[in-house]
Amino acid sequence: MQKLTLFSKLILFFTSYIPLGIICLIIDFNGFEFPFFAHRICSPLLIVLMIILIILLFFLLRHFRVRASGWEKMNIVKVENMDNQLVAYIFTYILPFLGFPAERRIAVALFILFVICILYIRTDMIAINPVLALFGYHIIKVEWKKSGWKEARTVMLISRLDAYSLKYKKTIDAVQIHNELHLLKGNGNDKQ
Repeated sequence: MQKLTLFSKLILFFTSYIPLGIICLIIDFNGFEFPFFAHRICSPLLIVLMIILIILLFFLLRHFRVRASGWEKMNIVKVENMDNQLVAYIFTYILPFLGFPAERRIAVALFILFVICILYIRTDMIAINPVLALFGYHIIKVEWKKSGWKEARTVMLISRLDAYSLKYKKTIDAVQIHNELHLLKGNGNDKQ
């Protein structure tokens, strides 16, 4: 099993805040006359950072798809859609940043972001990422069983298939990327 490194977890964490970055850019936008943003340095740097994070996220996913060893056949017992967690994540962790007074917004936001980052990494919330959802990935709770097991196990699965499509599959190939987090191989139709 491969475990996510701290760097990988930080990539997942910071990409989950890209929607907040886009909201900040919209608020800072001056119009289509130069300079485009009220903050001439910070806003362009934020754009570059968001692009770099998206590229790193896709390299991370590609790494697990291509280089991962330990693909396992999962016999699906039960499937539950967890995409609703994304909406809760957005309302709980992103929208509150918009309500702080401007003069204290940065200090409060950095403190809250630091606390959330620690919790995000330690509580394995790394699959809850709105950017993954925007690019077609779903979070699915899957109860699965391997031959020889007495009881089924429950894991979280990052998948391009939605829960409805996954429900009608008997077996899939997935790789464990961290604790109880797995990544579906391809689109679920790949042959080995």
